[in-house]
Amino acid sequence: MDRKTLEYLEERAKKARAIVNRIEHLTIEIERVKRTYGIEFCALRVPNVRVGTWDDEKIKNQFTAELVANLVKVFIDLALKEIRRLEAELAEL
Repeated sequence: MDRKTLEYLEERAKKARAIVNRIEHLTIEIERVKRTYGIEFCALRVPNVRVGTWDDEKIKNQFTAELVANLVKVFIDLALKEIRRLEAELAEL
């Protein structure tokens, strides 16, 4: 094997490791979100906005409960979509 081939293989391995790490991170985040007890929106320039937690009085409001459930669902759906994209990218390597 020549130097150029080794460099090529090294670059592919490095990209593959980064993809695998990202997939693992997203999988962990999905599990964390599934166990969530509420949602907090955080921003750098404005104060945090707290929607509520499952045991809060606020969450008994149907609108808030649906909002939290939908936010969790959207996050999971998007994370799974990204995982599928990353897996396809990894397969191409």
